[in-house]
Amino acid sequence: MDNTEFVSNYIMPIVLLNSTKEKRDKIRESIHAAGIQTSVHYPAIHKFSIYKNSSTHLPVTEYVTDNEITLPMYAALTDEQIDFIIKTVRKSLNE
Repeated sequence: MDNTEFVSNYIMPIVLLNSTKEKRDKIRESIHAAGIQTSVHYPAIHKFSIYKNSSTHLPVTEYVTDNEITLPMYAALTDEQIDFIIKTVRKSLNE
């Protein structure tokens, strides 16, 4: 590695293109079936209960919220595990 700076990444989010929340969930299920844990981060803040009386409409924020998948990312991941994650995600996207 050529990186000489300390980097503290803590999540690896991806956002699906031309997708829906249902498609995202199906892809997550497929990835999970292969033994890879995923999660969903960063809900749309304007949907929090504190803003329930707001009529705010943020379509891009809502799209990202509904189509984001957080993949595993931690220092102990091996190159082989990373390759497996990539191949599994690609396969899930094409199902």
